[in-house]
Amino acid sequence: MGYCTEYKMTFWTMRIIIDGYRVDSNFNLFDKTIIEMQEDMYYYTLLTLYEAYYVEK
Repeated sequence: MGYCTEYKMTFWTMRIIIDGYRVDSNFNLFDKTIIEMQEDMYYYTLLTLYEAYYVEK
């Protein structure tokens, strides 16, 4: 069984979510200039999930 730091695990999990949305929607939402810290990437991932699953009524 492997081991990695929490920082690396959360980074790659968020990156998979962001890139998966980009591939699925064929839209480049990922903007590296607005992400400066791990917390910024967390909120950006939440935005990505919102964009992916939000359905207008």
